[in-house]
Amino acid sequence: MTLLTFVTRRQSTAFAIALGVAAASCTRSPPPAAWPLPPRRPETPHPNRPRIAAASANGERAAALAQVEPAPRPAAEAAPAPPRAFGIASRERSGSFWRLVADLDEVLARDDLRVKPITTRGPVQALRELIRNSGVDAAIVQVDALQAFRGSLRGRLSQDRLRYVARLYDEDAHLVARREIGDVRQLAGKRVDVFAHGSGSHVTGASVFRRLGIAPVWTFHGELSASKLLAAGKADAVFIVSQRPSMPVLELPDGVGRLLPIDWRDGFAEAYRRAALTSDDYPNLLAPSERVDTVAVSTVLAMCDWPLRSPEYSRSAQFLSAFYGRLGDLRGPGRHFDWGPVDASPGAGGWTRLTLAELLDPRSGTGPEGRPAPPAGAVRPTVP
Repeated sequence: MTLLTFVTRRQSTAFAIALGVAAASCTRSPPPAAWPLPPRRPETPHPNRPRIAAASANGERAAALAQVEPAPRPAAEAAPAPPRAFGIASRERSGSFWRLVADLDEVLARDDLRVKPITTRGPVQALRELIRNSGVDAAIVQVDALQAFRGSLRGRLSQDRLRYVARLYDEDAHLVARREIGDVRQLAGKRVDVFAHGSGSHVTGASVFRRLGIAPVWTFHGELSASKLLAAGKADAVFIVSQRPSMPVLELPDGVGRLLPIDWRDGFAEAYRRAALTSDDYPNLLAPSERVDTVAVSTVLAMCDWPLRSPEYSRSAQFLSAFYGRLGDLRGPGRHFDWGPVDASPGAGGWTRLTLAELLDPRSGTGPEGRPAPPAGAVRPTVP
């Protein structure tokens, strides 16, 4: 045997022995167990995505979409707000306007309708707010305010919408001048105070003096009373539009001022009425049986002529229906005197009556001579 053959056999034998040892070691112990897997976390749906169940084996998408979780129920809706009060604008915080609105609010509350007073700087502004302010549904203004409102461009463009519902009450023009002035024509170029620019006294005073052909110098000292204005020499006369007796005129001391007559002119008939001031009204200025002629201006309840089926038309119909239905209650005991002369006579200073008012008013129109008598026990108050 050669040396090479011997070496090869020795390697083969060693290789066989190694294989046997390896096989024997494999049969001595079982194979190691598999490494345990961690528990699976439960599936959590994404907060911004609906969880869709797995589709069925046939892959129908409709079945999967049918299992979408329903959206959360919305929160309970807030209770509806109470209806807005019916806003009525006028020019003053005192006097008949606020007492009339207080009567309306109390009486019409029986029909679930609230009435709110809205103060403006004067009748022209009240008409302007009536047209452009959604919170103003009506206005109480003098009939001559319509002509003053037409003087502005905005008034000319929107005046056709303004209508009157009814005449309410009259107010008288009081022209109080210094003692040395005995005729209204002497006030040409003199200072005549009307308290505030655009006030009711300013509107009527400008209209009356224009018809008289007299051009005074208007002043506006709203912070001073008539007696202080005349006594201090800040004005030669004071023009006041108010129901009689008017407190600023009643408080004039003897010797400070005098009431000047306003003679009737043909041009007054469109917007004014004949009136007279007597000693029963102003014993401080007039002797017994003495009278001073003047003019009276009517106030009207004004509204807009809104299109049929509009929300404003519905609100107007609701108010007017309650107003005419409760007019008897407004004229009852304890109510204001001025509910007595409410009428719907035509020719109210160029105004046209609201068609809706004609439809809902159960009465026929009564003219100035056919006005109903005041309620029993009613007294005419002193107007501040």
